[in-house]
Amino acid sequence: MNTTQQVLIVLAGLALLPLVIRLLRMAHLLPAALYLFATRLCFPGWAAANSRLCAGLFAGAVLYFLFRWSWKIGKRLRERKRRIADYWNNARPYYELPEFQRWAEQ
Repeated sequence: MNTTQQVLIVLAGLALLPLVIRLLRMAHLLPAALYLFATRLCFPGWAAANSRLCAGLFAGAVLYFLFRWSWKIGKRLRERKRRIADYWNNARPYYELPEFQRWAEQ
């Protein structure tokens, strides 16, 4: 692989970086990705020396992910339940049968 190809690969990676960060943020996986980037690529010696702290940071990132997704799913379920309740509370019949109208008047 020559120098030109290496430069093009780096530029393509840098061009895709905002998209990758945006997708990780939307999926609430950015803290876990930053943890993995920092401990595996930037500071592997520090991560090896402080394994308990790293385990705590990783557990925090995973718990953040789980909390955000459960909150999101719960919010969608609550909204769906509220919409169904509003639908049934405000429902109007398309037609009324005449025999039921006479029965209701009596």
